[in-house]
Amino acid sequence: MSNLRQPWNIVFVGVALLLGGLAAAEAQQLTQDFELVTFPPTGWIVRNQSTTIGTNTTCWNRFTTTPWAAHGGSGHSGANFNCTSGANNISGWLVSPQMTNLQNGQQVTFWTRKATPDSFPDRLELRLCLDTTADSCGLATSTGTGDAAVGDFTTLLLSVNPTLITGVYPTTYTQFTATLSGLPGAPSAGRIAFRYFVTNGGPSGANSDILSIDDINVTPVELMSFSVE
Repeated sequence: MSNLRQPWNIVFVGVALLLGGLAAAEAQQLTQDFELVTFPPTGWIVRNQSTTIGTNTTCWNRFTTTPWAAHGGSGHSGANFNCTSGANNISGWLVSPQMTNLQNGQQVTFWTRKATPDSFPDRLELRLCLDTTADSCGLATSTGTGDAAVGDFTTLLLSVNPTLITGVYPTTYTQFTATLSGLPGAPSAGRIAFRYFVTNGGPSGANSDILSIDDINVTPVELMSFSVE
């Protein structure tokens, strides 16, 4: 009798583990499509750390049908050369809400494009910060001070057009993906950030134009599948 009951016990334990993992993973999934008029969306942070602040004081804003339509729906978020004035360095941050179950293997995906023709190069960074104290990645100091600083967002997950040349940043919506790796074994808390980072930018600079991002998604960790004989 014990031999017959043992597989059932394993099945019950396996189902419980699967359901528990599913609940934890789904609870930490982040999606953002900028459909709500309120900007920044709840939990998101915008910071303009450019050399000098231009007429686009927040650097990141909600776009609708201009300068182009959203990737999906009616809203997307973008930044442009007016984040700074003259010919200066642009550093504009769009920081996500806190996530408390970041794990290796999770993927961050988003869609982005810039203006056409690509006459002035743009650059976008995707960065990661892990909390060292309770939501330290959301503190005012978390992105450092000044246009060159990255603060606690030291992990560069992805850079679109890192060398700032024309013809690299897509002028039609293109999806980019970064996979989290090198994280501690246990789930971590932290935030991701999109940084519009352009040196020699601004209305008088040789670089920077306008870009937007849309349909951001942080996928849950995939559940392991197994069978019980």
